[in-house]
Amino acid sequence: MLASALLRSSAASVAATEAYTIRRLPVSGWLPVYRDYRRSNNMVKATVIRRVEGDSQKLLVELSDALKTDGKINPRNGHVLLKGDHLHAVRDYLTARGF
Repeated sequence: MLASALLRSSAASVAATEAYTIRRLPVSGWLPVYRDYRRSNNMVKATVIRRVEGDSQKLLVELSDALKTDGKINPRNGHVLLKGDHLHAVRDYLTARGF
């Protein structure tokens, strides 16, 4: 019981320091970062980050500064969209941040 209380308090303190969280996929444990293919030639047009909770604008600013790219937030579903193929760079960045 004490261990679970400590885990909850440490998780709450981590969540309080971060302005956003990204939930991993429940079965596989992967980060929800995807490539978005648009139109013809199977060219990657964007990198999509789903399952963002909290201040997604702060995440967008951090990733835009780190990767030197433009992006936006989809107002309908809250997904963060970055221009170009940054799948591995975003996964590495989020893993380094503890997500």
